[in-house]
Amino acid sequence: MKHFTTCLLAILLLGSCAGAGRLMPGEERQLSGGDPPSWTWEPVKEDSRQAKAFCGLSHNMTSEGEARADALRSAREQIVDAIGTAGLHILEQVSSSVGSSGGILDPAVLQDNAIRLVSEGQVATRAQRFHIEKWQRMGANGLEHYYKVYVLVMWDNTQAAEAIRVSVQEAAEAKADEAVKANIDRALDRMKELQSRDW
Repeated sequence: MKHFTTCLLAILLLGSCAGAGRLMPGEERQLSGGDPPSWTWEPVKEDSRQAKAFCGLSHNMTSEGEARADALRSAREQIVDAIGTAGLHILEQVSSSVGSSGGILDPAVLQDNAIRLVSEGQVATRAQRFHIEKWQRMGANGLEHYYKVYVLVMWDNTQAAEAIRVSVQEAAEAKADEAVKANIDRALDRMKELQSRDW
């Protein structure tokens, strides 16, 4: 009887452990990868005198390759946004210093130029580190797996300065107003001395 009771307890214990491991609908669990490293939430600490750090984060993707590509796209969007924003900021500084009104160039045109100047291939070659996580979740059709990827991309300050300068110059070519052109020329001169803290 004692042996039977011990076996029954062991079976019940195993059953309860198996039940605890099951996911309920909508629940998810990380299978590998561990906690994200500090550069995923504070990429600025990776900045150097030569380059600025950007952290791209993927959506939840069904394969690791797709997640890597998506993380690189995320980093590229951030780099493009930083370049476009820096170009506008410098133009606004120059305009205000000479008493001119802001908005001398269309932000959308600057952004389009920046997108063209920062290619997916360039971003991929500047990827320094990847953090890869594998997850599972209980979906409507059963157990599903997905990947989440973080990537650290370093973007060279000199290359950023050149991209900003070219972006502004190309956006300015259609401008006919001489005063506006003079302000843009001043901004382009300012961009020649662009430092890491300026973009």
